[in-house]
Amino acid sequence: MEPLVSVVIPVYNCEHHIDHGMSSILNQTYTNIEIICVDNNSTDSSLLKLKEWSEKEARIKVFSEQEQGAPFARNKGTYEAKGEWIQYFDVDDFLYPNKIAHQMSLVSSSTERIDIVFEGWEVVHLDGRIEVHHVDPDIWKALFKGGSNTNSVLIRREALLKVQGWDVKLKSSQERDLFFRIMKTEANFIVSDNIGSRYEMREGSITTSLDKHGEKTVRFVLLRQRMLDYLIEEKSVYFQKNKTWYLSFFLERIRWVYPFNQKLALELYKKYCRGERFEPVRSLSKKYLFLLKLLGLKGTEKVYALNKK
Repeated sequence: MEPLVSVVIPVYNCEHHIDHGMSSILNQTYTNIEIICVDNNSTDSSLLKLKEWSEKEARIKVFSEQEQGAPFARNKGTYEAKGEWIQYFDVDDFLYPNKIAHQMSLVSSSTERIDIVFEGWEVVHLDGRIEVHHVDPDIWKALFKGGSNTNSVLIRREALLKVQGWDVKLKSSQERDLFFRIMKTEANFIVSDNIGSRYEMREGSITTSLDKHGEKTVRFVLLRQRMLDYLIEEKSVYFQKNKTWYLSFFLERIRWVYPFNQKLALELYKKYCRGERFEPVRSLSKKYLFLLKLLGLKGTEKVYALNKK
């Protein structure tokens, strides 16, 4: 018999998306699934709609989580799940019908005991523009860049329990933190080029909300610092071969932090980047890197700030 896949859905005030989301899951060609819906203190009719769906479809089970936040709800669903595999899903997004079937076929045909399947996804922007994201086959570079998202992966439940699930203290970068902690356990993985899911940006979401005080940016960069430390200490041969790529990417992100937290940016630059070699990419132009050698980070950012005035 095919392994059971548990689709875990955190639900908070999304009554208008539930029908669309449920149809997306029930249209999966992989049929050995259970659907674990976790209401997270909704104040609209979301809970009522979930119960209506559970009365029509035996595979749907409804739970509640009082602690506020999607990580709490996802952890609740993970612990209640009976499946060997977990498919996380946000009810206002979309899975293509063959998404789970494709990933499970990759798992069953592998000679290794796979723990996590990464694959590409689509992003629908607020203006209707569709952007396709593919996952870098080099999974450490993929995670460092932020590759893969909540809906696109398929994760063995045992691998999730091994790292105690989602970190409920984080306000952003939660899925990248989760994937990083799973990969640190030497998990076996597959990277698929398939596009099986679609993430739809909406007003007020974590992705689209403004980062006026730089809190999301700082969390993003501090997670990359943890990744750097891990690669330097635990995968030193790999890191040395790819050092220039990692430090160039990290320097770019340090520049993101600089306007919000100059002290942190300078500390990170001093510890990881000062005196290192970089490659010109995106915001690291040849001019910027030339000035960086002469003036350091603080002096170069000051010059660039003056040029903007």
